[in-house]
Amino acid sequence: MDWKPLTSEYAARKRNAEAAVTTWRYATGELYSLAPAVESKRAPKALRARSTKPGTYAFGFDDEMRLTVIRQHVGRGHAYETFVVWQENKATAVTYEYDPKYKVASRHGVLVLRGGRPVTYTHTSAFGIVVSRYEYKGDVLTNIRIKPRGRAEQTFRPRPVTKTVSRQASKSDVRRMLTKIEERLLREIPKAVRKAVARSKSPVWSCGLVFDGSQPLLPPELALGTTVERERDKAAKDGPSPWNCVTWDGMGAAFFEASVDAACKQVNTHLAVSTGRELTALLTRLARRLNELPRSAFGKTAADFVVFAFDRNRPANALLKASGCL
Repeated sequence: MDWKPLTSEYAARKRNAEAAVTTWRYATGELYSLAPAVESKRAPKALRARSTKPGTYAFGFDDEMRLTVIRQHVGRGHAYETFVVWQENKATAVTYEYDPKYKVASRHGVLVLRGGRPVTYTHTSAFGIVVSRYEYKGDVLTNIRIKPRGRAEQTFRPRPVTKTVSRQASKSDVRRMLTKIEERLLREIPKAVRKAVARSKSPVWSCGLVFDGSQPLLPPELALGTTVERERDKAAKDGPSPWNCVTWDGMGAAFFEASVDAACKQVNTHLAVSTGRELTALLTRLARRLNELPRSAFGKTAADFVVFAFDRNRPANALLKASGCL
C-alpha cells in the first residue's frame, strides 16, 4: 500500500472525523473497537475513565453512536489517532503514529457490513494484510476467522467486552439526525451569509436555499440575489422570475465552513432512507425560522431581505409561502 497519500490527508481526515463527533467516552483500554476484537486472557479488562491521561483511550462517536475517532494517549501530547469514514455498508479507518510532528499513516482498515453487521475486516500494516471474517448464530457473533496473507487461517472467540456500533440507520435515526443538522444550519447559515454580504458590491435582498428534491443531499447551496439583478429582471420583458436562482447571471454564493460540510456528509450517507419530501419540509421550515431572525443577523442586507427554499425541479416561486415569504 502507498502510505504517502494517506499521510498527506491527515489534517483533512482529522478535521472531518472530529467535526462528526457528538459524544466522547474514555477508557483505560480498548473498550470500543471498529471491528469485533479477539478474546485475550492476557489483556487487562478495559474500564470507563473520566478523562484522558497517559495510557488511556478517547473514543469519539457520531450522531448514530458509530465509532469515528480513536485516540490512544501515550503521554506528553503524543497519541496514536484513528479516523473513520462511514459509507453505506462500509467503514474505512486510517491510523496515524503518535508523534504530533511526524503524523505518518501506518495502519489501514476496511470494515464491510451486511444488514448492519460486520462481515469482514481487512487490516493492512507494515507487517502485511490480515483478513478477519465473522460468523454468526442467529444474531450472536460466535467466531472470528483470521487469515494473515501467506499463512493458515485460525479461528478465535470474540472478545465479549469490546463494543462495536455499526448498524444501519432506521427512519427514526434519520429524522433525529435531520433535527440536529437543522439546528446547526440555523446557526451556520447567517454566519455564511454575513461573510458573503460583506464582499458583495450590490445590496443583497435574498438568500435561496437551493436543493434538488429528487436527490436528498445536504447542505443546500446558498444563492444570494442582489437588488441590481432583481430590478433588471423585473424591467426585462418576458424576463426570468426574480426568484429563479438558476437564472441569476451574477449570482453570489455563500459557503459553509468545512466542519459543516463534514457534518452534512455524515447525514447524507443515510438520506437514502429518507425522502425528498422530508428534505423539502426541513428546508422550508428552516427558511421560515431564518426569516424570523433579526435582519442584522445576516449583515448589511437590503431592507426587504428574505430567505426561501428553492427546489431545482419546481417553479421558482413554488416554496415561497411555505418559506414564510408571502
